[in-house]
Amino acid sequence: MAKQSTPKPTTKPVEALSENETLNGSNTLPASIEIAEGHTVQLGDVVMAAHQKSGLSVDAWNALSEEERDGLLNKVIADFKAEVALASLPADFKADLADAATAIAQGTAEALQERPVEGQWMIASPVLLVSAPGGPRRRAGLAFGPVAIELRYEELGPDPDATLEALRADPFLKIDSRYEDRPADND
Repeated sequence: MAKQSTPKPTTKPVEALSENETLNGSNTLPASIEIAEGHTVQLGDVVMAAHQKSGLSVDAWNALSEEERDGLLNKVIADFKAEVALASLPADFKADLADAATAIAQGTAEALQERPVEGQWMIASPVLLVSAPGGPRRRAGLAFGPVAIELRYEELGPDPDATLEALRADPFLKIDSRYEDRPADND
């Protein structure tokens, strides 16, 4: 099978170099790079794409060490390989990948919104776990059964201390507790 040239990556248009400007390439990479079976790309195209992606001026690009420049070139080669691999996938698989990526992005965004702001004070608030293992019970206007109910201080009614004392006074209620973190008020 004859080798095919791969289309250049989808990036913004490259500004043309002036006649007296030259970009340094690589002494370690070959002139023609295979990015997939039957698909090659010229080192010059990789250099142009890596230079453009770096945002560096020609002088700054040429001032990079060989290792730094090769690192940038290898990243572009990896991008080319990923682009060719993605293009060869069936359309329904691409749609499934896009759906999965969207779901991950939405989950990450939600997690970031719920995450406390760095440097924000947190308060450990008690949560009561109240159950009636022996059967249904009513105390202080609340109903309990064998499955524990979570109660926070603000959920104990207009007089939380009196409600808590009434719950503690009932020998047929089981009261456990745990703590949960919540953001401190900025008052």
